[in-house]
Amino acid sequence: MDAGLSPDPEALPMFLRVLNEGNECAFGSRFINGGSICDSTWKRTFLSKFGTILSHVFLGRGMYDMTSGYQGFHANIVEKFVAYEFLSKAHFYQTELRYLLRKTRYAEIPIHYRAPSPSVSKKAIYNSIQVLLYYFFLRMRLKAPAIR
Repeated sequence: MDAGLSPDPEALPMFLRVLNEGNECAFGSRFINGGSICDSTWKRTFLSKFGTILSHVFLGRGMYDMTSGYQGFHANIVEKFVAYEFLSKAHFYQTELRYLLRKTRYAEIPIHYRAPSPSVSKKAIYNSIQVLLYYFFLRMRLKAPAIR
């Protein structure tokens, strides 16, 4: 959760419940039943939804929200991904992390998200496309990395 309170802190008990029920990861989702986005421009919402669709197509993921940064993990999972050298230099790290954790036990949790800024930089979008294509080509060569 970031310090700007864009994700609703009242969702924290749900994250803890999911983690205590045997899941290694809990991911916030704005796009499942009970989730929402408010105070966001249509462009920012479109980027989030389109990014999730592109992730499904290129990475084969099945999560409803691949771009949300509201997430929770068991300590052993954090130890593993802290040591990983992420390729993402901006917002896409959230999608990259979800992809790398695809073989863990996880659950998506509905969240209410308040957009902190109206836009995403072109540089961040360009980096996202580069990283997405990098993992896509690795996946096609059956050499896709995963954090377990």
